[in-house]
Amino acid sequence: MSKKSLYLMFVVLVLGPTTSMTNADITSDLLGYYPLDEGVGGTAEDMSGNGHDGILNNGVTWISPGFIGKGAINVDKTANSRIELGTWNPAERTGQLSLALWIRWAGEGAGPVQQGLIGKRDAWADTNAMMFIFQLNSASASLQFFRKGRYASSPEGIMTPFIGEWAHVAVAFDG
Repeated sequence: MSKKSLYLMFVVLVLGPTTSMTNADITSDLLGYYPLDEGVGGTAEDMSGNGHDGILNNGVTWISPGFIGKGAINVDKTANSRIELGTWNPAERTGQLSLALWIRWAGEGAGPVQQGLIGKRDAWADTNAMMFIFQLNSASASLQFFRKGRYASSPEGIMTPFIGEWAHVAVAFDG
């Protein structure tokens, strides 16, 4: 029996375009930046300087090596595995948000059908209070994005060629 896992490399939360692109780098104007390469401990440090550090919960463990850098996290099939970032709203100021991350998916099979990549809730006590969620559907090998009653999905099978390989996935919304 093989254990199905999802590996996350880093997460970047960006709000709106930068006003000056001439000297912009990957860390300019970010609300949250999580390289997820700490390797030890129970905290995912927000390197944007905004102090939105995350807490590793329920089966999230460090692995090495990652795709970029010295490490990554393993999110196994344990229920509610996550890095908890609190209830701050990264899209509050502009209504815009871009999410980008490297993942290595073990493939279809064991584990939940809906495998969350990144999401935010308005409140932790209310499981229906999602601001947004970007997830992988293991039954259809597709990527899905939900935001306040709206839904978008990639074609079925889009992740199948990347089973066991690192893949860069991203989503953006405006309002």
